[in-house]
This record gives sequence, structure tokens and C-alpha cells, in this order.
Amino acid sequence: MDNVVIAMLTLFAVSNNEGWPDVMYAYSDATGVETGPKPGAGLMNAFFFIFFVFVGSFFFLNLFTGVLFMNFEKAQRDEKDAMHLDGEEVRWVDMMKMICDEEPEIIKIPKGKLRRWCFDFVQDDGAFANFIMGCIILNIFSMAANFEG
Repeated sequence: MDNVVIAMLTLFAVSNNEGWPDVMYAYSDATGVETGPKPGAGLMNAFFFIFFVFVGSFFFLNLFTGVLFMNFEKAQRDEKDAMHLDGEEVRWVDMMKMICDEEPEIIKIPKGKLRRWCFDFVQDDGAFANFIMGCIILNIFSMAANFEG
């Protein structure tokens, strides 16, 4: 890397997991200053990028998610402590909130024969799931059948 700014921007792009293999291949082909690239010359560079993706992306993403979860849980505890309720009353308030937030599910059954058949087909979990799985498998075969030349 030529300077610190380019290095930081490169590591930021790699930490986003967008196009990091291309960057890794470019840096693993680098040989030195004022020399051309040689495929596979810097194998340790590739290990660095793989390590950075695993540690940088997964570890810090989980750390960030954990901090958010802890702050959310603390805010919930503070809210319940402000109401001066004991455990049973807190559960009752939570249940009442859940009941008030729910809306009844109203399903209008279509009148036409074709629309009614489609409605019944979609409502039947087994048949519709099998149909969708068949579409996915046919799509996989159609993508596998394409080739160049």
C-alpha cells in the first residue's frame, strides 16, 4: 500500500465484505516497489486478508450487535423500573401491550373459480411448498444448462 490513507480505505472496503477477494488477489500478486505483479508472490498477504475478513467482519459485527442488545435490554429494564412494578405486574403489562398491538386477521375468500383455486392452492402449505421447490430446482437446472461456446 502506498500510504496510510489508501491502506485505511482499502481495509474499510474489505471490512464491508464487498469485493474483498479482488483486493486480496491484487495484493497477493504484488512483489515489491517498482516491480510488476507476479501471480501468487505474496501468499502471506492473502492470509492477512482472510484473517482480517474473519476477525474484522464477524468478530466486530458480533461485538457491535452485542453492545446494541445490551443497551436495548438496559433501556427496557430502566423503563420497567420507572413504573415501580414487580415481576408479575410487568408480565401483565407486557401481555396487555401485546394484546393491544394485535389485529384480527381477516381473510376474504375470492368468488371466482380460478381465483378460488389459486387461493386454495396457496393456502395448502404442502402443495404450494412443493410447487415452489420444484420451481427452484427447475431454475437451478436451467442456470446449469447455460454455457458459453
